Amino acid sequence: MRYKGWPETKTWLISLFQQSPPFDGVFGFSQGAALTSLLVGLRNHGEAEDRISFDFAVMVSGFVSNDGSHANLYRREPEYGLPSAHIIGESDVIVPSSSSDRLASVFKTPLFLRHSGGHIIPGNPQVRSGFIAFLQERAREAGLADRNPGRAI
Repeated sequence: MRYKGWPETKTWLISLFQQSPPFDGVFGFSQGAALTSLLVGLRNHGEAEDRISFDFAVMVSGFVSNDGSHANLYRREPEYGLPSAHIIGESDVIVPSSSSDRLASVFKTPLFLRHSGGHIIPGNPQVRSGFIAFLQERAREAGLADRNPGRAI
């Protein structure tokens, strides 16, 4: 399987990362979560002018790309050691939880935030508190928690 437009998308994203202020993290839902996982594989790789950088990834209803040309990105194990959160709906009929689990297994220390719903971004207290704790830890690691304690997450 090949995803049409990947070379153009990759070029555009690299350009976006280089022209924008630094990204702390990347968030993706469904197909965007698959793309987020590919961006993780692109981190700190290639020539200096093609490198992208961010410190964490969040994927909701994610799945591993089926495009064989992307397999090499998933083999860049050091890149998948970054903190990641995976929000997984146990009743998701669009992206089955087993597909999201497979994606999470690519990461070294994934945080699983499960909910009983489907293909949604849930608002239940357990997922919300887990997600907030994940973001607060990222802020502490970046030195933002003490500097700006009133900053909304």
